[in-house]
Amino acid sequence: LVGFRFYLGRVAMFEDSFDESSSSLRSAYKLTPPSHRNRSLILTYLIPVLILRGTLPTPALLDSSGLAALYGGIVAAVRTGDMRLWNKCMSENQRTFVAKGIYLLLHRTRLLVHRTLFLRLSYILQSPQIPLPLVHTSLKALGDYDMDVDEIECVLSNLIYKGVVRGYISHEKRTLVLSKKEGFPRAALQKL
Repeated sequence: LVGFRFYLGRVAMFEDSFDESSSSLRSAYKLTPPSHRNRSLILTYLIPVLILRGTLPTPALLDSSGLAALYGGIVAAVRTGDMRLWNKCMSENQRTFVAKGIYLLLHRTRLLVHRTLFLRLSYILQSPQIPLPLVHTSLKALGDYDMDVDEIECVLSNLIYKGVVRGYISHEKRTLVLSKKEGFPRAALQKL
C-alpha cells in the first residue's frame, strides 16, 4: 500500500496535480514506520510539492530526514526572497534534482522567491505601490541577477496571472500597484 501511494503521488506530481500528489505522498509517509529509510525518500518528493503549495518544511524536519543539504537553501530562499541563495542552491544541486526528476518542479519555486521579495518590498515601503526601478535595484543588489525593468514586468505579470499577487502594473508610471485588501493572497499559493 505504501509503494502504491508513493508512486501514485509521484505520478500526480508530474501531472501537476499537487493536491492529489500531496495527499498520496502524505499517506505513504504516515504509513511508513518512523525508523524506516523510505520516509526520507518519500519526503524527497513531498517537500517540493508542499513548497509549491505554500507550506515550507521546518528545519527540524529537514535535519531529521537528512534533506537539509538538498532543500535547506531553497526553503530559506523562498522564506526570505533571496535570489542569490536560490540560484546557488539550484546550481549546486542541479545534478541531484535532475536525477530525481524534480528539477523543473523546483524551478517553479523561483516565482515564490520573487513573490517573497515583492512582499518584503511592500512591507518596507509601507505602500501598495512599488516602483519597478526600485525592484530592479533590489534584484541587482541581491546579486547574480541581470534583469531589466521589462523582464521584471514579465515576472510580475506571471505572478499576477497565477494569482499570487493581486494588483496591476502601471506601464506609464513603471509601478506595481497592489490591491489594498490583500496584495499577496496566501490561498493562491495552492494553485501554483
